[in-house]
Amino acid sequence: MAGELRGNIKLAEEQLQMQSCLLDHVHDALIVRDLEDRIRFWNKGAERVYGWRTEEVTGENVYDFLFPPDIRGLEANAGVLAERGEWTGELCQLTKTRELIIVESLWKLQRDEAGSPKSVLMISRDITQRKTLERELLRVQRMETVGSLATSVVHDLNNSLSAMLISLRAVLEEQMDPKDRNAFKVSQACAEHAAHLIMQLLAFAKGVEEQPTSIDLGNLISETERILRSTFPNSIEIKVMIPPERCAIAGFATQLHQLLLNLCLNARDAMPSGGTVSIEVSNVFLDTTAIRRWPAAVSGKYVVVTIADTGHGIPSHLTGRIFEPFFTTKKHGRGTGLGLSTVATIVRNHSGFIDLATELNRGTQFRVYLPVEKTPRREEVFHR
Repeated sequence: MAGELRGNIKLAEEQLQMQSCLLDHVHDALIVRDLEDRIRFWNKGAERVYGWRTEEVTGENVYDFLFPPDIRGLEANAGVLAERGEWTGELCQLTKTRELIIVESLWKLQRDEAGSPKSVLMISRDITQRKTLERELLRVQRMETVGSLATSVVHDLNNSLSAMLISLRAVLEEQMDPKDRNAFKVSQACAEHAAHLIMQLLAFAKGVEEQPTSIDLGNLISETERILRSTFPNSIEIKVMIPPERCAIAGFATQLHQLLLNLCLNARDAMPSGGTVSIEVSNVFLDTTAIRRWPAAVSGKYVVVTIADTGHGIPSHLTGRIFEPFFTTKKHGRGTGLGLSTVATIVRNHSGFIDLATELNRGTQFRVYLPVEKTPRREEVFHR
């Protein structure tokens, strides 16, 4: 009898060990807490999700470790659990590093043989990344809607300005006092300037498929400069340096225009108290030694567009992530995290690459290398 009992105990221990091993291989966090909220079981999945090792949390109060102090609604969840024996929903929780995460959680009341509550099983899955992507997708969709509405408004403004310009030209053909004529000429110049900006915005907003063409980046930057000077605050100085001799590239004008605007807007946002944005074009030749710094580069002739600011810079631990989709260093609601990701995509579309230099409180510099088109349109000057 004793031998049989020992055998049964050993078998039960082996079964428990096997069950524990299987539970440790579950990707989700599995936690068992007693009725006094003390942690009694904590699998490997919980270690992966929250960062705490089993020995660090066993016997501790689950609410002290996993829940922010100001979280609301836990009493209601406990009420549902007591009444129905089960609760499901989303929760904000904390990791060991005090990072806030969102989990999809199932709480199930465990009962003993007499039917009395004895513990609570908590199964949680980290859905932080999924929720972030969902929020950003909704934000992008809202941006697309706003963009469509803005395009319609711009079309209406263009029609109104066209009518105003026709009327102003007709008025200027009439005989009038010189002072009045000057006032009308000023109005005409302002309306023509506004019409020019609107035409640029309409061309940029088309977003139609283009064929690669020979592009003089100097001209494209000059057009971008006019938009920036009309929209940037007076606290930001804009410096543009375009050499008289410059090379052409084969590319997509709309994409390159978007690249310039995205980088300049990032520069503006990095200087909330004002500063300087510099845009410079240069021609370079990269030999096999020079390209070792950039795995994606091949030796040859490049046009380099440098956009620099005197802003707050980018922390070194974030520089490796700034080109990731939806990653942003801006405050919530201030950025989609798509600007630099779009820039990286456009540069790849043009077989180029990007060099980044940044220093905290000293500014950031993006150097975009774009290969020169195979058949240049003019004699070109290069420097190493």
